[in-house]
Amino acid sequence: AHLYYWEAVVFARKAALIIVGAFFTSFTLFQSVLAVGVLVVALWLQMLVHPFAYSKTNSLEAFLILAQIALFLVGVLFQSGELPNQRGLPELIFTGLIVLFGACFLFSAYVMVLETVEVYRAISPEELALMEKKLAELETTGPT
Repeated sequence: AHLYYWEAVVFARKAALIIVGAFFTSFTLFQSVLAVGVLVVALWLQMLVHPFAYSKTNSLEAFLILAQIALFLVGVLFQSGELPNQRGLPELIFTGLIVLFGACFLFSAYVMVLETVEVYRAISPEELALMEKKLAELETTGPT
């Protein structure tokens, strides 16, 4: 991440989800709605800040948060008892979730391969000289 504090933001999101899960167990619908609220705020921050150096990683994080929101919303739908009693609808929704999480896995693998190629690509002598110059400047002036 090019924003070093972002790990604290991710930790806060996870801690908030744990707190919601641990302390609202007798109000499960409210618990799910609070969890969706935490995730919507996390998605908003992710889209606003773009904390990762690689744009694909930012897209992946947003996509994964959206998948979590979808999972919680489907949970709210099933939990509320308001799901229309049509034959095959629950199975269709479940199949949609399986496809969504399969897409999450494939997108994660795709981003991992792209970042690996980017990190281990060969650099030209000009790029190396520029990096060395920037490093020397940082060593003398410190980060800005």
